[in-house]
Amino acid sequence: MAAEHHSADSDSPSSASLRRDLDSLALLSRRFDEDVILTIAEAVAAAHRTLVIADGSYAAVGIAFAHNARLAGYDVVAVTAGDAELANSVAAIRPDDVLIAISFWRLYESTVLAANQAKSRGARVFAVTDAASPALSAATEEVVLVPAEGVAFFPSLTAGMAVVQAMVAQLAAIDPARTSAAIENAESMWSAFGLLHRRPTTN
Repeated sequence: MAAEHHSADSDSPSSASLRRDLDSLALLSRRFDEDVILTIAEAVAAAHRTLVIADGSYAAVGIAFAHNARLAGYDVVAVTAGDAELANSVAAIRPDDVLIAISFWRLYESTVLAANQAKSRGARVFAVTDAASPALSAATEEVVLVPAEGVAFFPSLTAGMAVVQAMVAQLAAIDPARTSAAIENAESMWSAFGLLHRRPTTN
C-alpha cells in the first residue's frame, strides 16, 4: 500500500537515475533520425579509417563504438588517452578518413580543434553530443543530439550508448558478408588465445 503512495519526489537517487534514463531514451526515440545514422554508417563503411574521439566518462561510449565497429569488420579506433595521442592521430588523418567526436556535458577544446583540423584535411566529420556548440557544429557534416542529463553531478551515458549501438547495427547491415567474416575471424583468434571462460549459446 505504501508503494502506491510513493511519489517521484521521494525516489531514491538510484531510482531517480533510472527514471531519468528512461525519460532520456523516450526522448531519443521520439527524435531519432534514421537517415542521419545511415549517413554516418555509410561514411564509416566507405572510409579508409575512422577516428573516434571521446574523453572523460563518455570515453566509454567511444570505446564501445570502436570495439563493436572493428568486430563488424571496419578500421575504427578510439582515442581517449589524452591530447598528445589525439594530436598524433589527427596528424595522420587523410581525406578518405572519418572523424566522430563524442562529447557530453563539458566540451573539451581539444575536441573542437580535432574536428576542425580533420575537416581542413578533407575528412568527413560527425558529432554525437548533447549540445550543438557552434564551433563544433561548423566542422561537422551531421550532429546527433543525444540527451545526457543525469542526476547528481554526472552526465548519463545511457542514451549515448544506445545511439552508438544503433550506428553499429546499421554499419553491420551494410555488408553482412564482411561483418560475418570479421566476427568469425575474431572468434577464431579468441579461441587461439584461449580468451573465453564461457561461450554464448545460440538457439
